[in-house]
Amino acid sequence: MSTRTLPRRLLTKAQVAADLDISDRTLTRYIEQGRITTVRLGPRKVRIDADELERFRAELADQAEAKERRRHVAALVAKAPPLTADQAARITAVLKASA
Repeated sequence: MSTRTLPRRLLTKAQVAADLDISDRTLTRYIEQGRITTVRLGPRKVRIDADELERFRAELADQAEAKERRRHVAALVAKAPPLTADQAARITAVLKASA
């Protein structure tokens, strides 16, 4: 019984940049930073696996969600009344005890 693997769907940099709605330079920077891995087909021929694109898209979504959480927490903190000296002392004591 032979095992066949499905061929990988490889995308050009232009396709990926258009799909992510980013510039070619931004995509190149992500590749150079190691945030997106590539498949080298020749000395000047680079492709990106469709699965890698989906992984990176999920990473971007996670980052956007985390940014939205930070924005929400910052808005809550901005609305909160200032701490009293007693509250600040109790918080400091708890933080020191947990360190």
